[in-house]
Amino acid sequence: MGPRTRSRHAAGMRIALRFALVLASALLLVSCATTASRVRAVTDAPGWRWLDEDELRGTMHRLGRLVSQLDGLLAGPRGDVERQQVLDVLTQMEALGAELEGAAAPSGHPRFDEAAPRFRSFVTTAKHGVEREPPSYYAAGTVTGACLYCHGAISPR
Repeated sequence: MGPRTRSRHAAGMRIALRFALVLASALLLVSCATTASRVRAVTDAPGWRWLDEDELRGTMHRLGRLVSQLDGLLAGPRGDVERQQVLDVLTQMEALGAELEGAAAPSGHPRFDEAAPRFRSFVTTAKHGVEREPPSYYAAGTVTGACLYCHGAISPR
């Protein structure tokens, strides 16, 4: 075998080696992605509840829409506030908060784990205020502030 043949052979081997390395890396990534939940079942502490990023984001978006709806209901003159609509929105928010918070187990999102009980407390206080006779909407108006506490002011687009 001549020097040129050896050079071509070595170049071909390098290409084959690179292809094999890329293929092995891709297979490793795919296997990790599909087995992550099984690995977590063994490695996570008892009572640990991993909150999926999509689940968290989707529920937070629903909460955001409810907060916007609540703001709209409370924006009118005091006498025009529809008590039952405000209670319905607060009840939905309470249910979403309970769904996210689960059994008070850590979720894998430390900021969320710290803020979720406080947010639910704001919503519960607001609901109790609206249920009173006469209804008080002050606490319901502070629910938006509870969101801003974690998320900060978001400028309108």
